[in-house]
Amino acid sequence: MAIGVTEEHEALAAAVRAAAARGAERGDDRAALAAQGLFGLHLPEDCGGQGFSLLELAVAVEELGRALLPGPYVPTVLASAIIAAADPAAPGRRELLTGLSGGSRTAAAALAGELSGRWTERGLRLDGTAAPVLGAAGADLIVLPVGLPAGADGAGAEGAGAEGAGAEGAGAEGA
Repeated sequence: MAIGVTEEHEALAAAVRAAAARGAERGDDRAALAAQGLFGLHLPEDCGGQGFSLLELAVAVEELGRALLPGPYVPTVLASAIIAAADPAAPGRRELLTGLSGGSRTAAAALAGELSGRWTERGLRLDGTAAPVLGAAGADLIVLPVGLPAGADGAGAEGAGAEGAGAEGAGAEGA
């Protein structure tokens, strides 16, 4: 599938370049990107996002890469795209996406790993290892690929996985 860059995409790229330049001048890239609505570019409007697609997000990521902009933007938008693709009725989904879309929270996502989970009275217990997670050190939220046993309903998933509250894991040293 070919991706055609439209005039609107070129205008978006120019706006992202300008936001990156403003953030660099002030030394606050994250605030400049949040003020421009770029953390929520690809997220639904009912979650504080702009309602655009991953194509527009790719335009923004390309421009920020061109500017060599450091910070939590790429890990956060990747994690929020994963959360947005999840079940819309998942507990806490809207609240997580609202915080991520406004730039008040940051996130990171592991794209690979050998994690399994099971529910205990204390929350979700994780076992296994995850691949290195870009941006994890400064993230408020980490999205991990976890296999649950058949029939696991995920009750309490938002609380157990959102900030690590209620989560316990074997071999989590150095995480």
